[in-house]
Amino acid sequence: MSDLLVLHALGDPEGGAPWAGAFRAAGWPGAVHTPDLPGHAGREPPLGGGYHRADPALFGALVLAEGAVESAVVVGVGPSGWGAELLALGSRAVALVLVDGLGGPWLDAPAAVEAERAWVRRLADDPAALAPAPAGGRLDPRLGHGVPGQTDRGLALRAAGAVSVPVLVVETAGPGPALLSPGETEEVVAAFPAAELVRLEGASPAAVADAVTKWAAVTLPA
Repeated sequence: MSDLLVLHALGDPEGGAPWAGAFRAAGWPGAVHTPDLPGHAGREPPLGGGYHRADPALFGALVLAEGAVESAVVVGVGPSGWGAELLALGSRAVALVLVDGLGGPWLDAPAAVEAERAWVRRLADDPAALAPAPAGGRLDPRLGHGVPGQTDRGLALRAAGAVSVPVLVVETAGPGPALLSPGETEEVVAAFPAAELVRLEGASPAAVADAVTKWAAVTLPA
């Protein structure tokens, strides 16, 4: 079985550690890479102090390169789903798993511009968000305001249509922001050439890891 790369959700203070234990407990047969993204779990924030929803793609590519891994099963959680999808489009994934969010939300252009402006205003009004993250902190305080991201519906659908590897979309009933409105999940899933949708009652890494491991055993070559 291929290596596994998990890009945890942006804003998750625990980083990748819970996912490592979950996939090992689920019996993933290959190597498991669950790095802490910059600004999480005490890791230094990104150079320049900015965050963008595409950042996990670059960081994931660096992790694969450092491990001399050409491609992997790439899991993107929440907002990191867009970064995971970019890795698949860049031929760095043998399969793609998107857990909650699909990298959304998908807004029209005026709403997207206003969302970016509101994000900047929130940061400007929060002294903690402008100060350096405290040494040893679990989470960069700027992440409490979310991150700007890919918001164009047409781009999302075109990107999905260009993904050539098997895709598993996992939608959970757990807490957290709903990044897609009712009906949008099915719209994006239908845009992938080969995608399966599974809905889970729980959002724990253990529940997700179990579903992903079972799907991979059936879908991917040994």
